[in-house]
Amino acid sequence: MSTKIYEGFEILGLDTTQLFTELEALGQELRILAKQEYAAWFIQTLVKNLDRKAWRTRTGKESDSILPFEFPTSYAGMMTHRAAAIRKMEEHIRDPEQDWDFALCFVPAGEQRWLAIPFTEKESMLAVLRNKPWYRPYGYWNNTDQLEGVSEEEWDMRAKEWEAVMPSFRPTQHMAKFEMVTNRELHYIANAELEPYVPTDAERQERIIRDAAKDEYFYAMGGYSTASDFLDKNEVFNKGFVPGGTLWHLHTEFAPMAEEIVKSNPVERLLER
Repeated sequence: MSTKIYEGFEILGLDTTQLFTELEALGQELRILAKQEYAAWFIQTLVKNLDRKAWRTRTGKESDSILPFEFPTSYAGMMTHRAAAIRKMEEHIRDPEQDWDFALCFVPAGEQRWLAIPFTEKESMLAVLRNKPWYRPYGYWNNTDQLEGVSEEEWDMRAKEWEAVMPSFRPTQHMAKFEMVTNRELHYIANAELEPYVPTDAERQERIIRDAAKDEYFYAMGGYSTASDFLDKNEVFNKGFVPGGTLWHLHTEFAPMAEEIVKSNPVERLLER
């Protein structure tokens, strides 16, 4: 049977009361982080979508077959989009970009010692967990080589311990589950929470220029037929779209359009409810 507990860890030196105190503090820290990341994603996605719609309209291209983008371009549209995404994720349809769920399954494994497994799509949230003084990696897997730096004896011990506390290797059947952050918490968001993450006019202009230039390049190349073809052409674009590069003339071509779009679509208008 294949066992893959890549993010398993042990908690050392905490009794039950201390454990719950630490997990509650961790949950608060993760909720703050998730709210900040959600706010940044929300406003930057909204601005990017509106700008994209504007430059696509001005260039007069129907490029859905090459670069398909169908995303909301208003605050209300983003709310609807987010609500739909939450429903899908609750049906176990993955969407890593929008998924800030964080849960922890844990079980006692000795005096002041616990084994635990986190569940999240966000590396940034795992980084917070890994930085805790009571955290020690204790993963185990048998589908590939063991972790470098871990002795055969410890690796075998990890296998036996995980099997002892989780015979079916289904965490929720054998371990307590602590939901620290849920996507339902991250839906409505106030303007004041969005404002620190609003992109600058210069950032917007450069993104518009680059997106329009890439669209123009792919049209000139006849689109792409496979994922490998896309990656090859994308690499050529990236190498050419630099000052002095073979595609840098596109920057000059689209710069006036980008400036006009940003001036005619101030961010304040995007936040109208």
